[in-house]
Amino acid sequence: MELKSGTTLPSSTTLPPASKGSAVGKVLAVLEYLAASRRSVSVGEISQALQISRSQAHRVVAMMEREEMLTRHPLTNRIMVGTRVARLACRLLAGSPIKPLWHPVLDSLVKDIGATCNFVVYDGSIGTYFDRIEANWPESLRLKFGSKVPLHCTAGGKLYLANLGEQERHAILDGISLTRLTPRTITNRTQLSEALKIIAQEQIGTDEEEFIEGMVAVAVPVFSSADILLGTLAVHSQRSAIDIGNLRGFIPRLNEASASLARIFEREPEIIG
Repeated sequence: MELKSGTTLPSSTTLPPASKGSAVGKVLAVLEYLAASRRSVSVGEISQALQISRSQAHRVVAMMEREEMLTRHPLTNRIMVGTRVARLACRLLAGSPIKPLWHPVLDSLVKDIGATCNFVVYDGSIGTYFDRIEANWPESLRLKFGSKVPLHCTAGGKLYLANLGEQERHAILDGISLTRLTPRTITNRTQLSEALKIIAQEQIGTDEEEFIEGMVAVAVPVFSSADILLGTLAVHSQRSAIDIGNLRGFIPRLNEASASLARIFEREPEIIG
């Protein structure tokens, strides 16, 4: 999950002190601090927030990095949630008590539009299918929960990139390959950057047979009330069934569903408490 470009957050977040004698307690406290901060942090900030020494904080962070629970920001070297924790969070939330609340939102989209619907969450250069409902087509592409999606050639992935700050976007693009998956995949960095400028203005991501030949898609962002990008909501179809122009006609319906998802996710503590 990322901040919308230009959004700022409080510089510090405090939590109860970590258990002095429990390594597990310190690990959980670091993760809680990162979740509350919603930004990359320094070892010094972790030390202060958890009320432990800097040497203790360094040891805990180093151990969590080895286990892929934490990673470093490519530009600032500050600490971020790692891929292992991000995957675990998706799996846990997918089985949480609020799934019956968000799943009907996607199901309703599929019934209204007649196209496959997905919600993708992002962490650094990784996009992961958080939930997906297939349209009733015998030839529909079936990508399961937890599948990874490329950023440079999917509607949601490009929308995510377009909402990053310029430095972070460049850092991510420096670290991924613009692999050609179809004849229409954009593999030129300059051309992709120009496309992302348009997407940033419209807040609509598109995939015109760039990921899979014969498939088109549109995506809208799901923002929290604090302008944090929670993920992207997309519908895709075989071009022979619904072309890109007709899919764009469903953008108001997608935005309505996006707002519903944002309300559900922001209410989660209240619902499960």
